[in-house]
Amino acid sequence: MAPRGTRRPTIRDVAQLAGVSIKTVSRVINQSPEVAPKSRTRVEWAIHELDFTPNVAAAGLRRSDRSTRSIAVVAQDLGNTFSSQLLRSMERSDFLKDVALLAASLDEEPERERRVVKDLVAHQVDGLVLVPTLADQSYLQRVVDSGLAVVCVDRRPRGLAVDSVTTDNWLGAHIATEHLISSGHRRIAFLGDLTSIEPSQDRLAGYLDAMREADCPVDRGLVCTGVRTPSDGRQALQALIDSRKSFTAVLVCRNDLTIGALEALQRNGLQHTVALVGFDDMPMAPLVDPPLTVVRQEIDQLARATVTCLAERMRGCSLPARDIVVRPTLLRRGSGEIPASRFGTLRA
Repeated sequence: MAPRGTRRPTIRDVAQLAGVSIKTVSRVINQSPEVAPKSRTRVEWAIHELDFTPNVAAAGLRRSDRSTRSIAVVAQDLGNTFSSQLLRSMERSDFLKDVALLAASLDEEPERERRVVKDLVAHQVDGLVLVPTLADQSYLQRVVDSGLAVVCVDRRPRGLAVDSVTTDNWLGAHIATEHLISSGHRRIAFLGDLTSIEPSQDRLAGYLDAMREADCPVDRGLVCTGVRTPSDGRQALQALIDSRKSFTAVLVCRNDLTIGALEALQRNGLQHTVALVGFDDMPMAPLVDPPLTVVRQEIDQLARATVTCLAERMRGCSLPARDIVVRPTLLRRGSGEIPASRFGTLRA
């Protein structure tokens, strides 16, 4: 394998390693049939050896300082309030003023991460903000070594030493559960996302730890994980209601799921009987009846910290990778302050 340099490999490097002309490399990249099989094989081998990514950005648009004035942002779901607000908050920063943000969603599909990131890096972006999905981000080591600034947000990277900015998800769920317990609740249901996702793991752990610390029995039949959509949230809570399990409160650990849980409570006339705390604030939260109590992730703080890390790395900061954790806030609005019924809610 060719030795690793301090810059990203170029088409000239590929041509030199393969022993062909730059034009031949270009033809292979553009899938032209006018290349001899042996030459094509050598070029493809060199591309693999150098981990070369073609620059699809027009050379005429590049600045003299080799900056493209563009940043890639790879989130999980740009349609989700958290992701869209994070992106909007980043856009408002002074550092990213007049910088193009190239954004994409992964939708919790690990196989998409490597492909989407590679496609965006091919545009020779100056930085990458990533919400990781794969179990290992070491595939980015080459581009980090070549100078690309990479910051992970919402989740920590694995197999790659780069800056990360996350919410203290354990603390958020712990605070929310303690709040419900303080209102007399001991039978608290839990709705959460896939346990393979780091924030979901931490939120479940925060709930379980708070329950155990208060000597509240944890009924595993009230713990629903792998709940992904508003429809899933509605169905999961409806299933608990139909099972006639006794619970007086529910902690819902994702904003999409909270929408579905609210629908289930309203359909059964329980919105003023069962206490509910959601995770992540939403524009509709103050408008529902009762207004929604939530654990709010401080998105502006997350965005500022992410942009600060990105800017410092782009300016050549060589400090060890940093792990920045932002404390969430409990917003009391009404739904989470419903006291526990003396008789429980849903006994047969």
